[in-house]
Amino acid sequence: MRVQDIINLSKEYVLFGAVAGVAAVLFLAIGYFVIYRKVLHGTRRLSRLRMLWWAVFCCYMVVLIGATVLSRSSGAWNDRKIVGLFVSYKDAWISGTASAWRNLVLNILLFVPLGFLLPLGWRRFRVFWKTSLFGLILTVMIECFQLIFSFGLFEMDDIFNNLLGAMIGYGFYELWRVVAPGSGKEKNVKWCLAAQLPLLLAVCGFAVLGFCYQNQELGNLSVTCISPYKTAQMTISTNQTYSSESRSGMVYRIRTCTLEETAEIAQEMFELLGTAVDESRTDVYDNSVFYYSLDADYILTVDFLGGTYDLTDFSTTFYHSEDADQPTQVYQAEEADVKKVLETYGIELPEGAVFSESDGTYSFTADRVMDGDNMWDGTLSCTLYDNGRCGYITNYFIECEPYKEFSLISEQEAYEEICAGKFVSGVINADSVIEVGEVRMEYLADTKGFYQPIWVFEVTVDGSDAEICIRALK
Repeated sequence: MRVQDIINLSKEYVLFGAVAGVAAVLFLAIGYFVIYRKVLHGTRRLSRLRMLWWAVFCCYMVVLIGATVLSRSSGAWNDRKIVGLFVSYKDAWISGTASAWRNLVLNILLFVPLGFLLPLGWRRFRVFWKTSLFGLILTVMIECFQLIFSFGLFEMDDIFNNLLGAMIGYGFYELWRVVAPGSGKEKNVKWCLAAQLPLLLAVCGFAVLGFCYQNQELGNLSVTCISPYKTAQMTISTNQTYSSESRSGMVYRIRTCTLEETAEIAQEMFELLGTAVDESRTDVYDNSVFYYSLDADYILTVDFLGGTYDLTDFSTTFYHSEDADQPTQVYQAEEADVKKVLETYGIELPEGAVFSESDGTYSFTADRVMDGDNMWDGTLSCTLYDNGRCGYITNYFIECEPYKEFSLISEQEAYEEICAGKFVSGVINADSVIEVGEVRMEYLADTKGFYQPIWVFEVTVDGSDAEICIRALK
């Protein structure tokens, strides 16, 4: 999720929070001036700062509940599940995406205002452990609510992050009490510094993780197992004989595009189509960039990794001109005709790519095709229309250059990983019956743009065909 998406989500609840804040001030004013002062003849005064605090606190609480509960639909998580501690950190480490790390940081920041506002407004919370305990109780209540009513998972990491955020917020309160003029109690600089320890630990923790990631040679693979399955109740078997021979394999490097290079790809493509990039509508995401043409006929999505792209031609697939006939899709075209059309888009296919057609979708597949020392891998797919245009093109060809040879685990060792439950799959149950079949070697991009070999096993899980991938590097 991008920061802009988070801001847009928050806007939905900021208005409700503002209304709640105004309502709290009105109720407080009515209770004070009408009941306390007029009826009960009270003499204690209510400051404007106190009313402002209630308004801010109520606004924050509405935004907090909206972001953690109201933004999700009941029943969206029918598989009620308790996720253990640091699982989301492991997942963020393996995925290597900015969005995964950003979500962890945002979960911490979400409770920072609570840790600051509580001691600021209530004297009883001007003790570190009381504010921390309140933050812990609140986050546990939210997680229990999500679990019971299927609004989400019960994640121990959310509790850890929210509690850490409340502690950091209290540290900010102590810092404010030291630097703010006329803040009241005796200023204890040593305790103020001690209260910054949660912030220091959080910053150091993320810095260490970042340092370790940057200094490891290769990136992480999505098929890396986070938590092994418990295989005691599973049945895992095979009729195959796997090789125990040790071998080495080449790791390749994929070209990683800069934002400027993706823009060049879009400009060249749109120029060939007789249009240009609409600079006002470009959307930049973590892994790709969306480019729109000035005539609104085309959308081009370019990935940073490898410069692969998706092109959609709305002028062909959603044709609305009343002065011409609707373009019709071409089925069973010859390979040469498809190649000729692709040339008009500036697309050169790698030698050895295999042509196929399925229900009007034409594909060219390169399965580790060597071009000198470099390797081509991936697939280009498209649809063809009688106006000489493609309705869409997905060009997922990756050209990689050799990086370095590494020792690989054998087929037998990879099978033993499966037997130990060290694999990733979305179709496994606690008592699944897994029949492991043939194995082949493929390549998969890691988080640093390297193309690593993996073992791919054809399996049958509870009667359904599936695949299990195992990292091949030792």
